[in-house]
Amino acid sequence: MNKKELTFKYFKDNPDVVWQKESIQHYKKLGVKKSVYLTYKREYRARLQLKESNMLRLKNPEIYYKGRPREKFVFNDNRLFRK
Repeated sequence: MNKKELTFKYFKDNPDVVWQKESIQHYKKLGVKKSVYLTYKREYRARLQLKESNMLRLKNPEIYYKGRPREKFVFNDNRLFRK
């Protein structure tokens, strides 16, 4: 098991660590550099968000586009013609 798999397993076992901003002290427990820990943390968050967005898209494809809720674009032009 390499360090990345070990770190991801740690994140899976401790999900609160993934979303905390002040969880940097955990990199020493895992035996990785601080920069590597932050990179793995970002990658793990991205994977979780992708998995969540895929689940949402499967629920109702008309409401979600690329995992995000669809929004109507509104352009406010009331200040363009003021003198």
